[in-house]
Amino acid sequence: MPGQCASCCQSSWKSNSLNGSAMRLRILAVDLATGEELVFDTTLERVDLDDVMASAALIPDFPPVGINGRMLADGGLSSNLAVHLVLEEEAKRADRSGTLTCFAVDLFPSAAPLPKGILQSSQRQSDLIFASQTVRTVKAMSQPWKRT
Repeated sequence: MPGQCASCCQSSWKSNSLNGSAMRLRILAVDLATGEELVFDTTLERVDLDDVMASAALIPDFPPVGINGRMLADGGLSSNLAVHLVLEEEAKRADRSGTLTCFAVDLFPSAAPLPKGILQSSQRQSDLIFASQTVRTVKAMSQPWKRT
């Protein structure tokens, strides 16, 4: 399946429209060996299909992607609501006269029925791990964002 997914993505990949666009793309991957977060940013470098696939390689369902001698996986493993990629950069900008709109999608339920059996327990464990990251991030970002 992962090979089929890669083949499908390669056949429809249009890096020129992504990298040459006025819209900025910043995506996150995590190094499986070190836990270091890596940001791929179209304003700083060319973002290729391998970069995108690494940022979506949610192990064990999708294999990690090797880039420059590192094995990278979905950045959501370390930060599943990576709004800091937008907000930290915005805070650094000298000209902050525009309005910033940031959309975030929460994919993991904080509340759910009690699990029945090992498979549901495993799923619930993952949901809670990721949902708690989302709750912490939203609380931290809901503080008045000060532009200095």
